[in-house]
Amino acid sequence: MWQSKKAFKNYQKKKETWLLGKQHFTCTRLQQKVFFIFCVCLIAKYSALLEPVVYILQGKTLDLVKCTQHIKQIISVITDHRAAAKEHTKELVDEATEIGEALDVELCIPRVVGKQQYRSNPSATNLTEYFKRSIFIPHLDSFINSLENRFSDDKKPAFALHVLHPYLMNTLKELKIVTKDIAAFYNIRDLPIETELWFSLWKNKDLQKEELKALDLVDVLKETEQLFPHTRQALMICLAQPCTTATIERAFSTLRRVKTWLRSTMIQDRLNGLCMLSVHRKLVQHDKFCHSSQKTKKLCLV
Repeated sequence: MWQSKKAFKNYQKKKETWLLGKQHFTCTRLQQKVFFIFCVCLIAKYSALLEPVVYILQGKTLDLVKCTQHIKQIISVITDHRAAAKEHTKELVDEATEIGEALDVELCIPRVVGKQQYRSNPSATNLTEYFKRSIFIPHLDSFINSLENRFSDDKKPAFALHVLHPYLMNTLKELKIVTKDIAAFYNIRDLPIETELWFSLWKNKDLQKEELKALDLVDVLKETEQLFPHTRQALMICLAQPCTTATIERAFSTLRRVKTWLRSTMIQDRLNGLCMLSVHRKLVQHDKFCHSSQKTKKLCLV
């Protein structure tokens, strides 16, 4: 609730400093629409439920099995809200009304006609009933269906592939149970047998939790060469799955920071080198790099 209020208050503060143009006209028209104010309140409420999941899915060591269990709890909560649609719609209408009063916008039922092609036109006696039928229930139904399709039990063996990451391996017994499902789903023979060696390998390394968490799947894959063929096959399948985030996507943001107007004449090799240094800054030894830059004028950045 406070997020939607804050957004509208920020708009009210900045509105006087904006020039009268298309952007100002569009925002003014939007804030005066009853649908827009109610939708902002609705989206802010249910997006907050998914915010922790978003951070988990964008991490290096994402535990999709644990994330799926949390998603099921979210689906259960949203289903309860769907059953008590009238009460939750009333709360959102009260919030939208409070925001409308601050913006001098009166919330009322849109004009109802016999035939309507461009918006929903349910019959309702009050504002709560109208928003419940036209926006609240369809939005929750779409929300629930999307989550159930993307995090269904049929995809559980595919999500369980991430358990082979050393950071997510808890006990050998749990790992064997999970790898049996993976082996049956992907037809990877002898994977459960190889699991005991894989678990023992990382246990003997005696690495701290933070060190294991910093490992990418590509780094883990290097340990499987020749000695762990079935584990390597499972990790290759895991790497081929659609990712929620990718390091290569950050290259666009890096390019914007590196290639400024003052650096627009640099050659391609130097630009590639500077971008690589920016993306992989953790791998660069800063003190050694600065010390070498004082001795030589030309550095190989590729």
